[in-house]
Amino acid sequence: MIRFPHLRQELIETLQTLADSEYQQQAWVERNVPKGMEDSFDIAIHFLYDDTHLADNPEITVGLILEKSEEVPLIKALIEALDHVFEALGLEATDEEYINCPQWEQVLRTAKVALLVINKNKRQSVLLYQDNKNVAIK
Repeated sequence: MIRFPHLRQELIETLQTLADSEYQQQAWVERNVPKGMEDSFDIAIHFLYDDTHLADNPEITVGLILEKSEEVPLIKALIEALDHVFEALGLEATDEEYINCPQWEQVLRTAKVALLVINKNKRQSVLLYQDNKNVAIK
């Protein structure tokens, strides 16, 4: 079980935004989001780099945010891809500049792979929980 399921859910949502170039254009560049909602590249970055240890030490988040150690290299690959973007453009570029730089393709790819694996693990955990619940009921 994950100790902080709300942070895992936020990780999944962050990966979804980092994996979807159409969403990025619509929400981050055109600012076309539902009323009362806010989203930007900056929000994703703050979650990964500032609010958690996912960027600097993802290993310590296993059992807290990450479910399995197999997720650690996926997060490391995403952080490395983001770091390459920051090396190319610095920390003050606009969301539009970030998502249009050549290095952004690697961010999209690594976020998609991480999202696939983490969602697979999430489904397996739900099934395991349901199986254990059914055994306990019988």
